[in-house]
Amino acid sequence: MLMTRPFPNKLIIPISIIISGIFLLFNNYGYSFLFIPLLLIIILIYTNRQIIVYASILLMISFTRFGFNESRDMITYSFVLFLFFLFLKEYGFNFSGYPHLPKSVIYFLILFIGTITISTIGSKNPEESFLPYFRTFVFLVICYIYYSFINKVSVVFMFLYMIILAQIVVGFSIYDQFIGSGFSFILANGVLARFSGFYANPNIVGLIIVITTCIILGFFFLQDFKSRYKKVLLSLLLLNNLLITILTDSRAAIIAMIFCGGFILFVFNRKVFIKAIIGTILIASLLMLIPSVNDLVTILLRLEARSVRPYLWDSGYQVFLKNWLTGVGPEQFKYYQFTYLPSYIIKLLVDTGNLAWGKTPSPHNFILLMAAENGILGVFSVLSLCVLYFYLNIRSMLYFKSRNKDLYILMITFFTAGIGIFWRSFFEISGIMNYGYMSTDLPFWILMITMTYLYKNKETLIIDKHPEILSSPG
Repeated sequence: MLMTRPFPNKLIIPISIIISGIFLLFNNYGYSFLFIPLLLIIILIYTNRQIIVYASILLMISFTRFGFNESRDMITYSFVLFLFFLFLKEYGFNFSGYPHLPKSVIYFLILFIGTITISTIGSKNPEESFLPYFRTFVFLVICYIYYSFINKVSVVFMFLYMIILAQIVVGFSIYDQFIGSGFSFILANGVLARFSGFYANPNIVGLIIVITTCIILGFFFLQDFKSRYKKVLLSLLLLNNLLITILTDSRAAIIAMIFCGGFILFVFNRKVFIKAIIGTILIASLLMLIPSVNDLVTILLRLEARSVRPYLWDSGYQVFLKNWLTGVGPEQFKYYQFTYLPSYIIKLLVDTGNLAWGKTPSPHNFILLMAAENGILGVFSVLSLCVLYFYLNIRSMLYFKSRNKDLYILMITFFTAGIGIFWRSFFEISGIMNYGYMSTDLPFWILMITMTYLYKNKETLIIDKHPEILSSPG
């Protein structure tokens, strides 16, 4: 789309230098940030816009601070700058020409931003809560920029491919970590080893596994993935997800994967669904007869940890009851949880490694966390997001059912992934809105972004061939 007032290229140099100077004031990376203006100019002049957009999704999901230390911040800041400049170069300051969002999405954003604004103002530590507040605002702007760059269906598929590629990158880091541990599921101190690669928390890896598993299963039924080569490749991707799931041992992700996979097979191929159930039961029964396999399954189930979760939930509920109006403020729950946990539960958490990996204390329930930190409006925000997701999905699904089979299948895939994601949120806090952390929140919001585009433009979509990322050479 051509704009009447494009962003003047001559302003790129001074503005990029000014922004880099601001980062220099607030970060400890020395003069390395002085290279950003030059790098920015070179990339904007000589690189295709789509490449920057796709690379930003891949790197911001897979390259985490836990795996890359301060270089992660450099990557994030750089790509945030790139995306802002690309947006201004494309649309300028002609606000009326910016891509419109559906009214339902706008209403949710008003509610959510209002919620965290109120909770930040009423926070027990407003100075500390302002950082996650600002980070969330920037994150939502970046999501809108991604939305603005979608102009045809192939871009939607490219966004999904980037999530899959990010999962592959993280998967290799997990394999490397597992091999480095000597192929052991138990650490020297007797604690279960849960591998997470570039991520600090294996449960976050579990979220990406749920999303990519649904996407890959959905691809099996698309017209562009009917060739034998592509089906073999998709099967290998599923096998990779299965192996990573075992190594991360995220029980919420395992259950979500089983349900989501079964639901997709049930909808699209009942015969395969029945065969899969029978085959899984038979193989599992035979394997459980092997003592070593039986012992491994017992370890992976972590049965002793089940008794801890109700106490964690109760701590979140108690913090909410004491601060039900505005909450304790964004990222402030960590200062209150141990007040409501018995000492022997805290000891059990330490002994079982549940306070390892530098994890921040949490109620292990996304709704309870939002309620405790943002009050009653936090509860409404979570429920509104859930309703919004399935509203956009079901409306689009009904529209595409008789008009475009591939997009209908994609909506089924998103629907199934949404069930897995929101079901998982009853047991984990990460992956929906962790106050704007790209690596944890972006996979879910890529689904929201692409689904919003398909819903908003369903009657005027530019249907083009999917990018041949998964096609054979030649």
